[in-house]
Amino acid sequence: MPRAPTGLAARTTTLETAVNDPATGLAATLAKASTVEEAITTPTTGLAARTTTLETAVRNPATGLAATLAAIEAEAVTRSDAVGALAGQIETVSTSVGDLSADVSTQATAIATIDGRRAATLAWRARAGGAVGEIELVAADNPGGDAASETIVRSDRLKFLGNFAQFFSDVTINGDLIVTGSVTTPRLAGNAVSVFRGVSGGGASPPTGSVPGSGPLVTVFALTFEPADPNGMLMILMGGA
Repeated sequence: MPRAPTGLAARTTTLETAVNDPATGLAATLAKASTVEEAITTPTTGLAARTTTLETAVRNPATGLAATLAAIEAEAVTRSDAVGALAGQIETVSTSVGDLSADVSTQATAIATIDGRRAATLAWRARAGGAVGEIELVAADNPGGDAASETIVRSDRLKFLGNFAQFFSDVTINGDLIVTGSVTTPRLAGNAVSVFRGVSGGGASPPTGSVPGSGPLVTVFALTFEPADPNGMLMILMGGA
């Protein structure tokens, strides 16, 4: 049975230089740049790929292994066939000293299929030892479904630095909200505050308490105070002492 015709083109380029340790004859310092490229075709598929690597190292003279290493690697691939098309790219910047390492990577992927499915992803990751931070953007659109996008942030701590920030939608917080400044609002929904923690009986008879703090006037539309003793009294002082 005759084989389907295919096409292949490939090229590899490598540049390398080293300075050897005169005592061992092993490379003491090394620098290398290499590129590998491939292009493949069949009657129904086309594929192109390229990998580029830059690397420098200083080796341990006793073991010949890299004591310090710095590298940049970039991989890119495209593929098209009768079903769809895909394009992807990964770039990684990494360093290491012995067993200690750090790296940053960027990954981008785009997919489209003949039946109308489309997806795109862009991700950044930074890693240093056991600490990892990631940002990922995802978008997808499918036939018969709603187009949707999502931004995912993975981090031990997230900071917004600036004079002003706005959110044009609902915000859900699954945890405590700790505010060291003022909370200002032109409108607070009815029954939005069910318990004011600044007021408590504290075991006194009758219960007494106060709302600590000072500052500008805050207008509250609905506020429910719950005394520690339901049968006791709740005293609220309005105005100054």
